[in-house]
Order: sequence, then C-alpha cells, then structure tokens
Amino acid sequence: HTVQVFVQGVGGTLPAAPGSFNYNVPNVSVATSELGGGFGPTTGGIAITLMGSNFGHAQGPEISLAGTRCGVPVWTSDSSLTCRLPAGVGGRVPVDVVVAGRKGSSDKVFSYQAPEAVKVTPDESFQCRGCELEVTGNHFGLQIDQLKVSVDGHDCIVTALTSRRFLCLLSFGDGKKALRVQVGNQVSLTAPTSSFTGIPSTLRFI
Repeated sequence: HTVQVFVQGVGGTLPAAPGSFNYNVPNVSVATSELGGGFGPTTGGIAITLMGSNFGHAQGPEISLAGTRCGVPVWTSDSSLTCRLPAGVGGRVPVDVVVAGRKGSSDKVFSYQAPEAVKVTPDESFQCRGCELEVTGNHFGLQIDQLKVSVDGHDCIVTALTSRRFLCLLSFGDGKKALRVQVGNQVSLTAPTSSFTGIPSTLRFI
C-alpha cells in the first residue's frame, strides 16, 4: 500500500516523500481440531481453529491445508480463525492463510492422523501369485495414488480404497511377511502379517 505521511514542523504541516507500507503477513502458531489437538482425520469434515496474529478484519480470509481449500472459513478476531477441515493426508502439512492478499504459511502446527493397519486377510498360509489382500484399519485416506503398500519389498497394487479398508494385488509372497502401509509421508506404526506357502520355483513365471 502507498501512504501519504505529513510532518508537523515550526513552519506548518508539510507532506513527506511518498513511500510504501506493508502489513505483516498472517502468522499461524497453533491449530486445534475438534479432537483436541493439532491433528485430524484423513476424511476431513470437522472444525479446526487457527490461532496466531495478523489475521486482519472480517474480510473473507482464505485458508488451505496441503494445498486444499478449507471449507467455510470464519474470521473471529485478529488472532483467531475457524474452518471446516478438508480431506487430506500427511504429517506436518502446510497451513496457508491469506488475508487481503497477504499470505502466511506454517508446516509445524497440523498433521492428518497416521495410517493404522490392523488386520490383513487372508492371514493364514496360502499360495500367492497375483493374490488379493484385504487390509482393514484407519486413516488410509481417500485417494489411491497417495497410498503405497508393500510386502517384503514387493508392491501390492491398490485396487479399491475407503478410509478404513483397501484391497491390493500382490504379485508374489513366500513365508511370514509383514505388511507396510504408507499414506503420504506417514507410515503405519502397526504391521499385521500374512503367511505365504510360496510357489514351487518351476511355476514362478509370468
């Protein structure tokens, strides 16, 4: 913004040289969801509150998390905003606030809940070559391209997904192996196992 400054002196009031003035960018220091902390479900849909400074006045703030617009943003004060959490994945996602064209960002205040793989089916010994696994748990997200699954270094290609269940195709398995589930930049801390009897080497062909 360009502002005009006047200087009061002995000879009267004189205009000073014009200059530029910029308001401080929004600063987000704390994010709290309905769950009571700086985290929320990958499905979104709950209210979150952002605390900080330089949020300006009630002029339609824009809020986004990991590049996705936050729904129903509401200005409550120069230090507080609320909005409806969008669906997303990842830990320490960027939180962006734009007020009157000025943008502030923080990647230290909010994370989506990490994936939790609870059970894999089948979990008993079975032969696997192009076999389908069903995995249940929590916080798998809603986009297949953000979910990576493997068993003993072999990719398990995801074919169907909800936030609490997915199906994947595994090309080959042999022995008792743990499942690795990664959503965005977060890996499941739980690793259910499945047992494979293997395929005789003479049959291992494509």
